[in-house]
Amino acid sequence: MQQLRFIRYLSLPILYIVVLILVAQFFLSKTIHYTFNSTASEEPGYYLLYPAAVKAGNIYQICLNNTKQEYINIMIKIGLHPSGNCKNGNMALLKTVVAGPGDLVQITASGVLVNHKLLPDSKGIDIYKNIKLKPLPIGLSRTLKNDEYWLYGHGRTSYDSRYFGIVNSNEIPQKAVLIKSFSSWGTTTVSSSRLVQMSKVANSESK
Repeated sequence: MQQLRFIRYLSLPILYIVVLILVAQFFLSKTIHYTFNSTASEEPGYYLLYPAAVKAGNIYQICLNNTKQEYINIMIKIGLHPSGNCKNGNMALLKTVVAGPGDLVQITASGVLVNHKLLPDSKGIDIYKNIKLKPLPIGLSRTLKNDEYWLYGHGRTSYDSRYFGIVNSNEIPQKAVLIKSFSSWGTTTVSSSRLVQMSKVANSESK
């Protein structure tokens, strides 16, 4: 929900990164793409995107299905800046998968617990900018079943599974790997050789 603007960073090094990605996409796989994230839920910067199996601990591009339209409308109202577009026309998000099949998720007064461990700044907010966000109720407890995943974005204002709940793998089309950071989180920049290597890994994972 917090928007970060980085127009001053759109310079020659970024164009270089973009060209490398396009070359990697052309020679290695048509399924490799990239996106720019400007929200505070995940580290702002450029991300390599490609289809891959869903595993807890990784960041993914998220495309909520239309059964969650109520929450999509809320995100539009609060001015959430999308990290790309989805094939179904909905805004794309970048979130970390923090729980999968077999993991216990609990909503408490302190925030979200995954296997009894509290996620930092994960307490839901009832109202933001005079808009009702509709967080999940305190007391909810569920052991995730097959093809069920829980999403988390960094910061107390992230709009994630603490509101719209469980997602399935068909809502997680692509893995996201940071290749260029524009934030105080760090100064990540991937070299050209490392980018090609990452693209090859992405190509193998997406098959």
